[in-house]
Amino acid sequence: MRKSLTIGVAAILGFLWSGVAVAQNYPVRTMTMIVPFPAGGATDTLARFLAERMRGILGQTVISLPSSLLKWELVQIVVSAVLFFTALAAMALFFFRRKTGDLTLIFFGLFSLLFSVRLLTVLQVIRSLSGYSETFWLYLNWSITCIIVLPFGLFLFQVVSESLRKWLRWVLILQAVFALVGLFGAAFGASLAKLYAVNNIHLYITRGDDLVSSTR
Repeated sequence: MRKSLTIGVAAILGFLWSGVAVAQNYPVRTMTMIVPFPAGGATDTLARFLAERMRGILGQTVISLPSSLLKWELVQIVVSAVLFFTALAAMALFFFRRKTGDLTLIFFGLFSLLFSVRLLTVLQVIRSLSGYSETFWLYLNWSITCIIVLPFGLFLFQVVSESLRKWLRWVLILQAVFALVGLFGAAFGASLAKLYAVNNIHLYITRGDDLVSSTR
């Protein structure tokens, strides 16, 4: 009798201990709390308050997502899907017409593909369902930011006049250098905040060159 009781108690303690161990490992990623009411209301305010408290208890990021923002994210997902299938169609058409040597479709397809993925990287719904960490999405977004201008610039290079191509060629070279610096900087641990600041300066300089070139 004592032996059976001891085995039973040991089994119960073992079960409880395993449950505690599993609970300590949960959650392992960002949690999203869907609020079925518009933003700014009392329910949304309470949800944001609870999210802050849960973040300290669980040790993971908890995001409150009201219904209005959820609808907007669903719209962005639809736009991303349209861009994705447009990219596939453009690249498929390019391979059917590759004998012509026209690279317009492949560059347009690559730009649309990168843009569709970039739209998804900032959506909380996608981040929560994917299982990847916030860091992964931040670095993926930064990587696309570094290179997305290149296929768009190469697309423009195919359709603009010869006089604009000379100027655009230097812009593409500058963008390629920036892309390499940005990617290697992120790979070697540079702060994304500083890299985005450099990116903003780079964009201002490029836009300034655009204005100067357009006035000539």
